[in-house]
Amino acid sequence: MGDYKYIEVNIHSPMQATVSLVSPQGETYAVYFDQKSTCSYPFSKLQSTEKLRKVECKHRIFILICLDCSQTCNIIEQYSYTLTEVGDIVNRLDAFALQPNSLKLNIPSTFNYSDLKKRYWHLTSSDPFELTYLHGVISKCYGCDKKYTDINRKSPFDVIIKHLEVRLRFNNDKKEWYISANKEKSNAYYHLQTDCVQKVHPNFKAGDIIITNELRLRRAQALSHQFRN
Repeated sequence: MGDYKYIEVNIHSPMQATVSLVSPQGETYAVYFDQKSTCSYPFSKLQSTEKLRKVECKHRIFILICLDCSQTCNIIEQYSYTLTEVGDIVNRLDAFALQPNSLKLNIPSTFNYSDLKKRYWHLTSSDPFELTYLHGVISKCYGCDKKYTDINRKSPFDVIIKHLEVRLRFNNDKKEWYISANKEKSNAYYHLQTDCVQKVHPNFKAGDIIITNELRLRRAQALSHQFRN
């Protein structure tokens, strides 16, 4: 089917991905997946005709076999996909890029810090965005990466946004950021500004914020204490 030095996976969105195959001779073939797959191999540049679209691309087939898609209907022979099918392919690519595989291919799973944060936002987009107080060891905004100032720790400026995120780790030996294979999640914190959150969650709106009963109670207690003094 093919002999490749390594394969690089780049996830653009939950429904789009590019996979680059590099041959021992250094030739690179890029296969793009959305609802229609295309390949940089010369014949694919002429895929405007229905006949050529049906030509089996060995690079696309190789990738789908690596993803164990041979178990899924006729998806190996297809060049176009339903939203469910392309979503499944992208999810498989994501898992394939982050986990060891029997082919011993070199799968780069790390990008720079900002790209990694943006890559997995959809995995926690349904989790609530909650208001909370800046406290303890929380040191900087997960969106703009700026440190919270002393003013941010004083009422009424100490309210921030809390959200569950797939968190990044740093490999001291390789000096690079990476995502753990199990996509470990933990709370992240943002300035009370939509543009900070939108740096990671592009679809975020101010109306998505939830005010918890705990926050209401603490604010009421703080106001009561101020009036007593």
